[in-house]
Amino acid sequence: MRLMATFDGSHSSEATLEQLRKILRLPVEEVVLFSVVEPPDKGVRMRGPLRPVVGVAPGPGTSPVVIQQTPSTYVENKGQAIERELADRTDYLHGLEQQLPAGPKYTCATVAHDDPARAIIDRALADQPDVIVMSTHGHSGLVHILFGDVAEEVVRSGVAPVLLVHPDSVKQARVSTRR
Repeated sequence: MRLMATFDGSHSSEATLEQLRKILRLPVEEVVLFSVVEPPDKGVRMRGPLRPVVGVAPGPGTSPVVIQQTPSTYVENKGQAIERELADRTDYLHGLEQQLPAGPKYTCATVAHDDPARAIIDRALADQPDVIVMSTHGHSGLVHILFGDVAEEVVRSGVAPVLLVHPDSVKQARVSTRR
């Protein structure tokens, strides 16, 4: 069996880990841990806060002198920001891999794409997983109408069966098990 598990770096996406561990008790050959990084909107951005303007008073009875410190030199362009985000997300996926049981072959894959659902569907078409495991943030109402739902688009695509995990349902299951 081949699995694909998606993570977006949020705590709610990590709710799938518990379910993934249960599935991995079955004979699973390969697991693809997949994440989509959405490119930043702006072309260039400053990393870190700008240093504040510092006021200096040389002594009593003299006028204060204002010194403008130079801004931070950590500037990155859009391409560099995407590369950094991809590297950070890949490290994140490797960290999640360490939390899963040994046995299957793990592949950590990230991609930069402005449409996460399309990126997940494209990867699933290429890899042909038997099951896609992903969380849903469970937005409803206006938020859902305005922003849509990545999980819903993946399910509707029919590319593979999808096991959806809602973070609240995991929390409720833990509470009811403890009683």
